Formats: sequence, C-alpha cells, structure tokens
Amino acid sequence: MLRYFAFLYVMVRTAECHSWLACTDYAEKNGATWKPAKCRGFARGSYRKAPKTGEFGLDRNFDHRVSETEPCQVPKNDVTQYTRSHPMAVYYPGQQAVLVHPMKNHGADAHCSNIYIPDSGSWLFRSERNPSRDPSLSEFEKNFVFDLGKSPTGQDFNGDHSLSSVYPKPGYQNAPRFCENQDKAMATFSFNVPRNITAGRYTFIWLWAFNSRKEFYSSCFEVQIAPNKLSRNKILRKNGFRDTSEPCGGMTSNRYIRGNTNSGCKMFRGSAYSHLPKKPKNPNTETRFLSENIQPTTETRTRKPVTIIERNLALPVEVMVRQFSGKVSLPSSESTTIRRSYFVQFGCDVKTIKFRNARTTYKHQQVSSHRRSYEVMQEGTEQLKKTHLYFHVIFNGMCNIIRSPPLARLYREEYLKH
Repeated sequence: MLRYFAFLYVMVRTAECHSWLACTDYAEKNGATWKPAKCRGFARGSYRKAPKTGEFGLDRNFDHRVSETEPCQVPKNDVTQYTRSHPMAVYYPGQQAVLVHPMKNHGADAHCSNIYIPDSGSWLFRSERNPSRDPSLSEFEKNFVFDLGKSPTGQDFNGDHSLSSVYPKPGYQNAPRFCENQDKAMATFSFNVPRNITAGRYTFIWLWAFNSRKEFYSSCFEVQIAPNKLSRNKILRKNGFRDTSEPCGGMTSNRYIRGNTNSGCKMFRGSAYSHLPKKPKNPNTETRFLSENIQPTTETRTRKPVTIIERNLALPVEVMVRQFSGKVSLPSSESTTIRRSYFVQFGCDVKTIKFRNARTTYKHQQVSSHRRSYEVMQEGTEQLKKTHLYFHVIFNGMCNIIRSPPLARLYREEYLKH
C-alpha cells in the first residue's frame, strides 16, 4: 500500500564551526549520550555559552582559534567564569579523567560521512601552580600533561572502511552515536592525571589540531588538584555531586597508553582499538612543536604590488565522485506499522553500498544505463522509529551526481488492522 513518499538528499557538508570542551570531568568513559548530571567540572564560561541543561553542542561562539598571545578565549577569572552549578574540575594525582566535546561534523564514519575527514591530534598542557594570569601558548607548552591521541582516518583503515564505524576510537572522533547527529553528537577523551603533580590550582588548556598542526582550537579550564582521592571526593560532595566514581583501566584516548587503575574506581572492560594496526616500532612522541606553528592574528608584510583582473563567469562545473555518504529523510510511522519498503536508485554503476537502519531485500542492475536500484526494508520497533536511512556508496569509476542524482521513495507500508 503506497501511503508516503520520501525524498533523498546528499549531504556535502562544509563545517563552519569547530569544537570546544563541554565538560572537564565526566563520570562515564566512552559515553554516547550527554547526561548533565554526570558532568562535575566545566570549561571557563560554560554557564554562558555551553550550559549543561541547554541543548548540547549548540554553537554560541564557544570555539576559539589559538594564537601565541591569546591561547584562551577569555582571560582567567576564577570568580566570574564559574558558578555553583558550573564549577571547575577537581582531580587528584594519578586519577583517570574524562573530557567531553561536541563533534561539530568532524567525524570519519563510512556509514554517514567522508572517511577522510582529518584529525591531526589533541593535547593537554597546564600552567604553573596557582597562576595569577594566563600563560602564553609557548609557556603552556613547558608543562605537558597528556597526548590525547589521534583518530584513524582514510588510509589508516588499510582499505577496510567498515573499521571507521567501530567504537571506541582513539583521539577526537570517539562518538559512538555520531551518525545520529553529526553536528551535536557527544564525544569523549580519557587521560591520566600525572602522578607527580603537586596539589593546588592550575589552568589546563586543551589543544586540538583539525586539518593540520597549523590550525589549532582550544578550551581553557581551571583544575583544583586535591592531594589524594579522599580529599577530592570531599570537595566533589561539597560541590553537590554524589557520584565520585572514576573509570579503571582500559585504554586512554591515546591508543598506546593504558588508563590508570586506582583503588575503588569503576572498572572499564573491553579491548579498545584492537581492530587498528599495531603500534609502530618507533612512534613519534615529540610534543613540543605547537607554538612554532601558530601564526599571529595580525601581521605586517611588505609585498610586491600585483594587478588583479576579475572576470564574471557562468560556466557549469561538474561534481564527480567515486564514493559518498548520504541519508534519506523518512516520514514518521504510525503505531500500527509493522513493515516499510523503500525503493532507492542510483544513476551510476554501483560497486558496493551499505545501508543503515534498514536491510536490502532486492537489487537490480539496468545494464544499458548502468542504473542500480535497491529495495530496502524496515521492520521491527527499533528500525521503524528511526527518522533517517543512512547509506555509503562506492561507484565503479567516477559519478556525476548532479547529472545523475540518486532518488528514493517509500512504496509500501504494512500495518496491523484492528
């Protein structure tokens, strides 16, 4: 019975916004869904630009492009940048801690995005003990805290693109529900607080390199280092938090560093990252390279005058792809619906395709036109409540998706009759 039509659109995304830390002490490792009650520490000014009870990942200009003299978005002020509901983090030496950030479309997952979206690494640095002002970027780098690792992309999967959809991941892209909301999906880092850090107050800086190690974004946050776990738990309870748990073991966000295991911590089970290539014999552990790549926000240069000639053109430009990801927006189903069937057609010769939230029941190749058609079905409560059908397709050769756009329609819906 034909009751609805669903139209497919291909998403070619240019991400304008970059990320920030939404939480600096989260009580769950490798979590997938933002739960405000689990956040016990925040970045500077979070209560204004990333409030814990607001919409997670909503862009309020909280991302910050780093410079040598302005490593933080706003200057240090422990009185005005934190509140009772959004306190600074409390750690103790040797603890394993978890950070949270929104993905903002920067994920490589074959089910819903481009597997070549980069991650060039993330790091934590800190100030000296009890600082009165913010250090410069190069001053931060004198006190290394942790290398948070790098997410695998592109050729890192050795041709098996399905590995891009395996979680947990090292580095920035550790977001198990990324394909459900590529903009606002929650991602986490985990790291070991140094065991030799002295009790006191510090400013930490998170640095993330997106496209390369010449493009850095940051979040600054204050941390109260308690002398031991007992003191840390006492401060957390004073701040209104009953959950004083921390994760045990497993791997940190750096695939080569195991997470600390302390007395009474919450055990994390699983062999994370076992699907990725083995550790290189001589991994590059150099971290003191950041500030020399940072360019000043303003600069004066003497340049040779040039003449610019402009021409207004209206020439068509072809868009050719060998593979791409997209999604079908689906209409909501009724409570009595038990099964739905969709027809999806591609205008080019398909080599392989994967659908998510539905299973393929039939495929047909039109030899004369190279068109490939698929029938896919949703059944069961879990699939029928999904609002999108995701796919990733690889073509035999290049495909002009403007001239031969994909099409989709809902052609049959089966439901119970009362």
